[in-house]
Amino acid sequence: MSYWWRKLDNTAKVFSLDEKRNNNTFRLSVILKEKIDPKVLEQATIQTLNTYPSYKVKIKTGFFWNYLEMNEKVPIIKKEKGIPCESIHFKENNDYLFKVTYFYNKINLDIFHVLTDGLGASKFFKELLYNYLDLKYHLKINSRIKTKVDPVQDENLKNVDKKLISNKYYKKAFFIKEKSNLLNNKTYHYILDLQKFKTICKKKNASITEYLTALYIYAIYQTVYDKKSSKDIIVSIPIDLRKYYNVESFSNFFTCMSVEGNVVNNKNNSFENILKQVQKEFKNKLTIENVKKYLSRDVKLGTNIAIRLVPLFIKKVFMQRFGKLVNQASTTTLSNIGSMEIDEPYKKYIDNIVVLVSTGKIQKVKCTICSYENNLNVTINSNLTSNHLENKFYELLKEHIGEIELKSNVV
Repeated sequence: MSYWWRKLDNTAKVFSLDEKRNNNTFRLSVILKEKIDPKVLEQATIQTLNTYPSYKVKIKTGFFWNYLEMNEKVPIIKKEKGIPCESIHFKENNDYLFKVTYFYNKINLDIFHVLTDGLGASKFFKELLYNYLDLKYHLKINSRIKTKVDPVQDENLKNVDKKLISNKYYKKAFFIKEKSNLLNNKTYHYILDLQKFKTICKKKNASITEYLTALYIYAIYQTVYDKKSSKDIIVSIPIDLRKYYNVESFSNFFTCMSVEGNVVNNKNNSFENILKQVQKEFKNKLTIENVKKYLSRDVKLGTNIAIRLVPLFIKKVFMQRFGKLVNQASTTTLSNIGSMEIDEPYKKYIDNIVVLVSTGKIQKVKCTICSYENNLNVTINSNLTSNHLENKFYELLKEHIGEIELKSNVV
């Protein structure tokens, strides 16, 4: 590694301040066709850190901000237990901000959002997978360039236009009041035929994300939404900034936009009407001009001179209040990290790849989407005690798409 310590990127600063309120952890899992060898997995993890030395770090407390320092300890590989995406206890994890676990034929990579975002994590995850398969099956594949990746540059600060003014007003969203249990997350994996679903979306002139966002809002409206509420169902949609700025970043480089279901003002809340509203929101909000404004909005929190000069312990108190305000601006989150492209020689060992995101006290349910080969994997992670929303979503998927496969930790 070319440094002993480094600053957090702008997005990571915010996540590190709000750690107690939201664990901000997400998971990538690969299901292989044979049982996992934990010793080989440990060796593959160490090997992957040689390629990604910037992940070989621990978080430290500074006077003004947290920062990252080199971690000389060996990563711990454990059999999976507990709930998916639970907070990473750093002391029990040799201070690492990521955790590698396994269960029978599945490998999990849990990552604290301070380290990277979904797209950055997918690159680390694939390298880990490749190294594991190389070692397990004695493969000699030389197609990958084994050079060290060192993502120390903050692309948020490099690309932001600080002159842009964004709307700082956070509209309060509908809050799901159904009873929840933070210690008992439920995970539902809905596996769809990707090509078939693309054809369905094309008939509606909708993208995959638009169609599934509308279906997700409709399921919430029909199950856990209070029809007497004056607040709308608002979904936070993360946006990968790499394609907008043509950069290759391995740390956090994303922003979010809010998509409103507009169920309060509509008397006829059919799926068709919600889809039209969602398509309108995407068209109006997902423009390069607005994306730049979203980035400007996010960066200002970390670069504001008044905030920068405030000691860290005061920042944490502020973040508890500000974080609650921001979280109240969304009912839930839907994140689509796109296609998980795997090098051809490794595909025969892999069954599927899925992604999920941690829930919290305010956003009790979250949805993630990724695809592998012809599998479109839609995952709902929920800490609600009831299964009404998840079951309704399954019914709607079957109604719109036909046969789908359902895998869950509760069925």
